[in-house]
Amino acid sequence: MRKSLRKISAAIAGCALAMALTVGAVPNAANAAVKPQCTKDGEKAGKAKFNPDGTYHAYFGLQQQNTWIFRDQWFSPTLGVKGTDLAGNDYASILQSKDGKVLKKDGTVTDAEITGNGTYTIGVTGLNGCIDTDLDANPISMIYASTDIPISAIKDGTVKISDVKMSIDGREAFSGEPYTNEDTELVKLYQFDCTNTYKKDQFENPSILCPSDSIQITFTISGFTNDNPNAVAATPTPAADSSASSSTSSTSSTESNGGTNTTAVAVVVVVAVVVVAGVIVFVKKKKN
Repeated sequence: MRKSLRKISAAIAGCALAMALTVGAVPNAANAAVKPQCTKDGEKAGKAKFNPDGTYHAYFGLQQQNTWIFRDQWFSPTLGVKGTDLAGNDYASILQSKDGKVLKKDGTVTDAEITGNGTYTIGVTGLNGCIDTDLDANPISMIYASTDIPISAIKDGTVKISDVKMSIDGREAFSGEPYTNEDTELVKLYQFDCTNTYKKDQFENPSILCPSDSIQITFTISGFTNDNPNAVAATPTPAADSSASSSTSSTSSTESNGGTNTTAVAVVVVVAVVVVAGVIVFVKKKKN
């Protein structure tokens, strides 16, 4: 009887241990990298050796859960650059998957063509409040840059990404080291995420704000042979200084008036000289 009880106790303990291990493994399984579907162009870009004289691209990416407002990675066979399910929509758009259809939302998307070292900006403007503001129910799960740069160039240090910043409606929401997307690594391409709530144990941006109009990601890249003189961080255009403009206008007006007065004086002098000369000639003729 005692032996039977011991066997039963051992079996129960074994089951409990197995359950504990299983429960402990679930979060890791949920966060395990999953290879995304990829076009042939994407596979080719991932396998290629980085060319320091070549041209590369960074595409803005976005995903909101439950509303499924999004912009997918460029290499997605269904909703990427050559997506088969775009349903006539331009890839350079913010889209929504709803009721089995793909709909175009408001917003103008900006991607970056990378032709040299420098600072580039990608993002979207003109959202007109199309992003659902209830972030508790519909969190913005991903904001990222999907590139055609091979991940090998990042890992061996040939290409470096730095000074990554994200702004929401002009306010800084993230600054620092982004998360290198492990799923995209499996297709040998580089993607960096400023927000990724699927990887809570690895990276989650706590400062996310709900965008009403714009999202922008700015980053600096190096590793190319040449610098791109046009790839510089955007700076706000200073407002025109009305007092300086008024001062300049007044100075110009004064200079103009001064010129007119000088001309008038010169004319008077010339007339006076002519009159005096005429008088002298008249007097001489009279004497003769």
